[in-house]
Amino acid sequence: MIKYFFNVGKVMHAKLWTFPGGEVGVAMQPFSMYEEIDCVSIVASCRNSDEFMQLVMFLDAVKRALPTAKVFLTLPYLPYARQDRVCNPGESLSIAVVARILNSFNLDKLHLYDVHSDVSLALFNNVIHTSQAEIWAKQIEMSGADVVIAPDAGAAKKIYELHKRGVMLDVVVANKRRDSNGKIVEFTIDRDLIKGKHAIILDDICDGGATFIEVANACRGKVSKLELYVTHGIFSRGIDAVLPHFDKVCTTDSIHGEKLLEVCPGVTPGGQMFFTNFIKAIYNAHDLLYNGNVN
Repeated sequence: MIKYFFNVGKVMHAKLWTFPGGEVGVAMQPFSMYEEIDCVSIVASCRNSDEFMQLVMFLDAVKRALPTAKVFLTLPYLPYARQDRVCNPGESLSIAVVARILNSFNLDKLHLYDVHSDVSLALFNNVIHTSQAEIWAKQIEMSGADVVIAPDAGAAKKIYELHKRGVMLDVVVANKRRDSNGKIVEFTIDRDLIKGKHAIILDDICDGGATFIEVANACRGKVSKLELYVTHGIFSRGIDAVLPHFDKVCTTDSIHGEKLLEVCPGVTPGGQMFFTNFIKAIYNAHDLLYNGNVN
């Protein structure tokens, strides 16, 4: 899904299709006032390689049709952000490839949200990043929770930023036990730190959900209430694989867009809605372009 907005027009959807041979196609909608356009704001879904290719070709179409216009791109979910290091000889550094492609378009601003690691952010030009704490602070503060659980030390680093935004909940880090081959076989959590408490597990990405289910198992019988908040809810094994383990599962629409509740029935929308609240997104985009501010 690619939505865009001209400074003199209305919200529009890019025309997307797939050729019989499997290649993706993309085009801008016909518009009669190209000569008056000086800014294009784009919000794009990039759940897979085909959608990323659609975005790349759409950026090329915009640059060709409007070579002097400012271009602001909002990517609620950054593809390949988890491939931010080379684990084995012969592998590519995937996020660096994505960065080189997007940087080649000389975007005026690139707005990213809760990116997996700082390594990724450093690769992009003209980037603005909205952190996990910025996305979730207000909702967590209003949730009535007593404690936030980090599934690992990396997640804890982001969660502690909640304190900087005035959300002074205790943070508990789950401990991983690995076997001799390095495989995670168990998560443990100090019972005294969570006993009888309303807890939220917070992280950036939920793929299949196995990690969070294991953390939920470690909390079973200890907490009074357990919720899962993830910025990017992929739910590749289906939402039904995750829901039964939590009192509530909350995510943004960064992955599934306007079809979030259709694809993931039972999930609670939260944090920030990028596609279902597109008008706010494009106002933020224009404010960023001209004033450097974001709400």
